[in-house]
Amino acid sequence: MNKMIMLALCMIGAALVQVEAAPMQKAMDCSQMAPEMQQFASQLTPANKKIFCGQFTDGQRASAMQMATTQDATGMTMSPDESVQKVLGASGSNPQGKTPTGCPVK
Repeated sequence: MNKMIMLALCMIGAALVQVEAAPMQKAMDCSQMAPEMQQFASQLTPANKKIFCGQFTDGQRASAMQMATTQDATGMTMSPDESVQKVLGASGSNPQGKTPTGCPVK
């Protein structure tokens, strides 16, 4: 009986996670952003575009765009993808490294 209750709760939890994840599919829509942000986003991989358009604040977007145009001491610039990952790392969040939510049913 307890296993059935636990399994039911896990299924409900899994359904809620899927419902919460659905709005993230719209996160790659950068059409409401300024043209320069849209142009920058067009250079990103799908995963980084999702982060840039759907999770970053305007300040984080500006930082990533600036990093991709600023030369370091050796005269090199970061790629747009590298700059998004650097800003992501500096913010302390890593959505790609999230631990999966699961139910330990035995």
